[in-house]
Amino acid sequence: MDGYLSGQKVYPKRFKRLMRKLDVGRVGLMRLYLENKCNNSKNLIEHIKNSDYVILCPGGFIHEYYGLVGILEMVERVKYENKPVYIVAQSLGPFNNNNHVAKNILEKVDKVILREEISKKNIRELDKQTYESCKVTTDVAFAYRRLFNYDPKSETHKRRVLLNFRKWNHGKKKANVVKKGVEISKRLFNKGYNLEFISTCQGVRGYTDDSKISKKIVKKAKKDNPSFNAKVHTQRYEPEKLLRVMDGAAFYVGMRLHGAISAILADVPAFNIGYEHKSEGVYRTVGLQEYTIEITAPMDKIIGRLAPFVEEDLSAQRKKFRKALRTAEEKAIETFELI
Repeated sequence: MDGYLSGQKVYPKRFKRLMRKLDVGRVGLMRLYLENKCNNSKNLIEHIKNSDYVILCPGGFIHEYYGLVGILEMVERVKYENKPVYIVAQSLGPFNNNNHVAKNILEKVDKVILREEISKKNIRELDKQTYESCKVTTDVAFAYRRLFNYDPKSETHKRRVLLNFRKWNHGKKKANVVKKGVEISKRLFNKGYNLEFISTCQGVRGYTDDSKISKKIVKKAKKDNPSFNAKVHTQRYEPEKLLRVMDGAAFYVGMRLHGAISAILADVPAFNIGYEHKSEGVYRTVGLQEYTIEITAPMDKIIGRLAPFVEEDLSAQRKKFRKALRTAEEKAIETFELI
């Protein structure tokens, strides 16, 4: 989950400590980089055997864009050891071309907790039993402040704006991310904002690095306007450091959902330009659906939705997002209770 509860670096240990604190048993935590050699790993099998159950970690990777066969193989390996498998705080689908694989996964897992309602609709025709038994909460990252006692500290810099764009080539509609990123960036720069590009996905060798597309957007914007200037963050920030860096910005506009959630956790209002249904779905669970739109939407519609957000009174806007975060925290904590 982009560093919050993922299998990267220190977070498995931190997550296991948290789960023990919540009294949910011994948890098998797995990075789902599902190569065949992982399934035969003695170490991995030992982890499965020593767990009470295995959680497919929060995120949105159970999706035809990213491949489902590896996930099915992992689920089958866990079930072979007679251990329960839970899908927790996931977004699922769509499954237009891999219905049979997705159906097989759903039939084998023991519990499904989704982070938004659109995913529930995606599985209605695949597995009615799972559809009827699954629960919907929200993204568990919303619980970060409460679980790890994080408290924003900075005063707001009214001209500081955080931006994020990512490469996106999936789906039937063209996203034109760079072109739209340039247009949005130039509009905000021309309004006198100081721009910073930042992401939850950058600075990790061998993984997607959004800073590359950020640099491309800045270069193209400079070509159109030589006075254009923006800061591009390139290093990977651990969760608390990321929130500290974001802390104090006027607002965030970006494609990464966990970038938007990070901003909200840092007391920074966030407009999420989604690339999958998860953005609309998760924002809708906490009453923020007016602050999201798909990157594939026409540029005039994106600007039409974004402009009121940019012009909104900062004080009133912050109150609205703080209220949404309180709702989100309760729903996120409910996820752990459902486990």
